[in-house]
Amino acid sequence: MTESKPTPRKLLGVFFALLCSAGCPAFGAQDAMITVEQAAIRERPSLDAKIIESKPVGSKIRVSDFGKDGWYKTKASIGQFGWIWQADLTLLNYSADIKASSLEMPDRLHDHRGGARLPWLHVRLGATMSPLVAMIGEDKGHLHIVAGGFVELTLKSFWSDDTRFGLRVLTYTNLFGIAFSDNTSDISPGITGLMFGIEHDLERTESHDLSVALYAGFNAVSNTTIVQSVGLPGSVPTQISTTPPNTTPGASLLLPYNGYPMLLNISYKYYFTRWLSVVGEAGFFWDYINQVDIPNYGNQHINQYGPMFGFGAQFGF
Repeated sequence: MTESKPTPRKLLGVFFALLCSAGCPAFGAQDAMITVEQAAIRERPSLDAKIIESKPVGSKIRVSDFGKDGWYKTKASIGQFGWIWQADLTLLNYSADIKASSLEMPDRLHDHRGGARLPWLHVRLGATMSPLVAMIGEDKGHLHIVAGGFVELTLKSFWSDDTRFGLRVLTYTNLFGIAFSDNTSDISPGITGLMFGIEHDLERTESHDLSVALYAGFNAVSNTTIVQSVGLPGSVPTQISTTPPNTTPGASLLLPYNGYPMLLNISYKYYFTRWLSVVGEAGFFWDYINQVDIPNYGNQHINQYGPMFGFGAQFGF
């Protein structure tokens, strides 16, 4: 029987097989368990990266054998690959990842918010201040300062964590008028109203949100002030708190003295936890008020517009 000799091609294949088994480290996955209340899987290895999914404490996941600056690559339930912070898990089998394990771990800020289930309902309470221009008809206007407050409920939409529906109750009253007008008399109405809107997060990180919102609704005019100038044009006016004719002094002016407000708003929310944050707001407010019988002007409509600034607190449920 003739013994077959190994061909050069077979010898070359055996050589490469031995070389790979001896010199190529095996890359794969290892088992891990979540050890924090909620661990975030993020798009990038950064605490500011968008959260793909959150895993509750005790969950078992598969992560990469080797980390990247304290982050392990893993796969979310939706099939997308992401990154999870090393301090949020415990490896269940041996890893030769010396680089990651020797890092000095920075403090994880806002751990109670990071990666956790975001509240469906928020309640926001705040105070506002605004310099408004009140235009009586088309050509008579003046500047006055108003102070007020609001209560807002926002409900997360079912299609996105970044979008919410809002219901805002607001009120403001004339604080004082400024004599930047030669008008004999002016009207400085306050309002109490209800607005509906939608709010969307432009940016959301571990510690803060930056959002834009648009609201529209209706209001009832109240706390009206007739401002009558005394002395030379441009002098500080005397303010007389009253109401237009045919109304009881001090009473709120309901229909037909109603208005239609709109607010384009930008808000910044800084989170202490996912349930509590402070909120700063800046926006542009516009309000159209129906025909009102105004002394010295007759029956006229009013437009009020100007910047509006607010500050408050938000609670999540």
